[in-house]
Amino acid sequence: QSIVLARVDLLSPEDKRALQAAAVLGQLFSLDVLRHLLEAPDYDCVALMRNHLVRAAGEDFLFAHALIWESVYASLLHSHRSELHLVAAEWFAGRDLNLQAEHFGRAGDDRAPAAYLEAAREKSRRFHFESALEMVESGLALASAAADSHQLLMLKGECTREMGHAAESTAIYRAALDAAQDGPARCRALIGLAAGMRV
Repeated sequence: QSIVLARVDLLSPEDKRALQAAAVLGQLFSLDVLRHLLEAPDYDCVALMRNHLVRAAGEDFLFAHALIWESVYASLLHSHRSELHLVAAEWFAGRDLNLQAEHFGRAGDDRAPAAYLEAAREKSRRFHFESALEMVESGLALASAAADSHQLLMLKGECTREMGHAAESTAIYRAALDAAQDGPARCRALIGLAAGMRV
């Protein structure tokens, strides 16, 4: 990490800022998103490539080594990292629900559980139930509001039942019932519970 950061310190302030912003986007990143984070529509990655920190990967860019990416990301102040994740989340809104949710989650933003729920619903509509469950679990890990927990648990129960695990789904619907805040929410949880018990 010390070797990587020593190389980073040799960069110009603009290129150093670009490398830090790129680290927030992940090991593979798009130039369009990077320019949005930097608010620099003409930025290119020439200096970063010349210093062997990133390399071209088709139309995108890739950190030259995972350790370079990890070292740069770890060097960011938590507050600055969160700000960049929020800007990235806003960029991915309407473009990539998964990445939007991930960036909200990494920023510690209150919108993260709802974003994970939206991404999971999209996966479920495409019958990608395992991927949907992964998104649900990420959302549940961040959910503090009972309403968010209830909706995530409802989708978890549905995906679990659709995957053929009816008995397991009933336990999840019971948890959703406990998290229900009003009559309609309790009704939906009971219907889900009954569907699992019927199977």
